[in-house]
Amino acid sequence: MQQAARGRGAAGEGPRRSMAHNQLPAEPVRMDGGPWGGSGSLDDMGVDVDVLDMVAMGNRFREHLMSPPLDAADVSGPMASPVLRRNRWPPATAGARRRLREPPLAGPTNPPSFRSNARFGTLGTFLDQPSTVEHWQLRDLLSYSEDETGRPHLYTVEHSYTVAIDIATRQATRSQLLSYKPTSMTVGEGCIATGGTSGQVEVRSLDGSFSFKGNTRGSVNNALHICPDGTGKAQLFVANNDQTIKVHALPDMGRTAVIQTETAINSQSLHPDARRLAAVGDTPHLYMFEAAEAGWRQTSSRLVAGDAGMCCAWAPAGDALAAAYQDGMVLLWDTRSMEVTATLQCGVAARCVKFSGGPADMLAIAEHKGAAHIVDLRNTAKVQTVRPAGPGRSPHDAAHISGLAFTPAGRQLYIGLENCGIACVDIDVLSRRTFSDGALC
Repeated sequence: MQQAARGRGAAGEGPRRSMAHNQLPAEPVRMDGGPWGGSGSLDDMGVDVDVLDMVAMGNRFREHLMSPPLDAADVSGPMASPVLRRNRWPPATAGARRRLREPPLAGPTNPPSFRSNARFGTLGTFLDQPSTVEHWQLRDLLSYSEDETGRPHLYTVEHSYTVAIDIATRQATRSQLLSYKPTSMTVGEGCIATGGTSGQVEVRSLDGSFSFKGNTRGSVNNALHICPDGTGKAQLFVANNDQTIKVHALPDMGRTAVIQTETAINSQSLHPDARRLAAVGDTPHLYMFEAAEAGWRQTSSRLVAGDAGMCCAWAPAGDALAAAYQDGMVLLWDTRSMEVTATLQCGVAARCVKFSGGPADMLAIAEHKGAAHIVDLRNTAKVQTVRPAGPGRSPHDAAHISGLAFTPAGRQLYIGLENCGIACVDIDVLSRRTFSDGALC
């Protein structure tokens, strides 16, 4: 995570990029909505998908990788695309801190005009529960879970507390009252955890049977991830800006491992087999780690994008991996071969990615503001763009997105809107079961 909240800072010197070490993604598909509409149905909201010419975009991306790094001062005039933006990456040394400009929240100067090519669902319930974002880059602050009775809940952050929303009754209750404003939050294995800007961590079981308040040391806790280990016991991964991922056993929070990383990690995700850990951070790489007797060891570092990584996630079946980057690139890998199967391009910074479970077979992507994309994993050329504005808001007044959450079967996708509420897209799961591509076109 970039420490500077906004504005230009010092850019470090880094090595020139060599094509011998680059893994070129598949040709990008551009996702960038067009005209705005009103609120309500997806038709009213002007659901649009931009698909750039693949060959042209691929050539531009390759040119970006082959060119030497440029200082910010070397770039004059409006940038044609976030893909062509290049930074000097500083050496990934312990304690290194980068202060780079916030990427422009604008797409290409003259994007081609395309209409939506798929529709997988329609906007449904809007939950009047605002969420807040403490750090402008960290936007994975919405989770879905069921309580001990099986009632579905959404969890989000509002200032210095977490909120549980009963989806059936639409009633919100405070889950945690914190001494800090969280930069990260996660729910899993019957627990909710939050992290703060100075190493704070608080964990609480959803049934109230235990709670923990402490500090992992270091700096900002950029990302949290709760998942079972190889024996089925719950564990918490804490990515800190001090270039470590700390692993804690739950519920006692005993530390079981410290993973030293090449850069500050912004997101990490454990494969369902509990043996492989994916991570992205303040460089345009994908990092892979493997469980070993002595802890965790890094197995690969792949240069795949043009700016910092913001989020990564494994598909529930473990057969696919997605990662989102600040230049708008979103890549999808087949995890059996680790070959890139799709490269998507958002109009602004991509902040969050989430997979649905079967039979929906969807990937949701959140942009920094204004739009979320639903990608058909059976045919990644089919994408639906959703632009939820919220009641009483002009569709032109694009809300910043605070997070994404699918229900387990993929019947609903929830989209958190900063200081606004939570929009719900009802996915037509029946069509996904009935037709080969499952689109309502």
